[in-house]
Amino acid sequence: MLASARQQRILELLSAVAEVEVAALAADLGVSIETARRDLVALEQRRLLRRVHGGAVALPPPNLPPVQFRMDQAAGAKADIVEAALPLIPAGSHIFLGAGSTMLALGKRLADLPVRTTFVTNMIDIAVALRRGVHDVHLTGGEMHPDTHALGGPEALRFLENRLFDLAVTGAAAIDAEHGVMGPTTAHAAITDILRRRARRRMVLSDHSKFGRSDRYRQGDLAEIDVLVTDRRPPEPFPARLAAAKVELVIARPR
Repeated sequence: MLASARQQRILELLSAVAEVEVAALAADLGVSIETARRDLVALEQRRLLRRVHGGAVALPPPNLPPVQFRMDQAAGAKADIVEAALPLIPAGSHIFLGAGSTMLALGKRLADLPVRTTFVTNMIDIAVALRRGVHDVHLTGGEMHPDTHALGGPEALRFLENRLFDLAVTGAAAIDAEHGVMGPTTAHAAITDILRRRARRRMVLSDHSKFGRSDRYRQGDLAEIDVLVTDRRPPEPFPARLAAAKVELVIARPR
């Protein structure tokens, strides 16, 4: 296994358990303890974890811009993406909505669906917006991030493990051609990992500025996305990569 693949695996483990032992890492990766230690050193130098005696721990989430600030960024593009996504969301089904400014804009529009639909979200603002409608709305529970109002942690993960969704809709902080969808916290990555198993279909909403960017934690390969909704044609090499991964690409029309 290449060093990059080992280190990505280490980050995935940290997103799930928050702390890992070097001996357990070596066994999981099939390498020597010395090699596992070198991987931890490399990741710490990139400020992706913190080494402790006998292992490593996840870093606390970074300070993210408040919700309203992010709502105001690229507001027109987000509105176009939401309008393109609405016809793709089956009313009357069981739907997960992830956290984020684009997702909040979507939640506000979904509140107007006339058909009673069951929504689960890990963002308090989305739950409040959906309650304007006729829907059944559930919060995952968990620890709230003070800036994003997103819920995460073991309680949220346990809640999601007991659900099966017809569709999971999430945003993206970054989309990398090699590593796929990426996010800023281990909480994002852990929730996405569960959705791989607990959602029949996955849709990602992302404005054009997120393509070609990278972030701290990997949230899944491009092939794990069923539908990607964006506001512009992605730059090279994304069209070919998405086609090879059999992702349905939906490009919103400007309103």
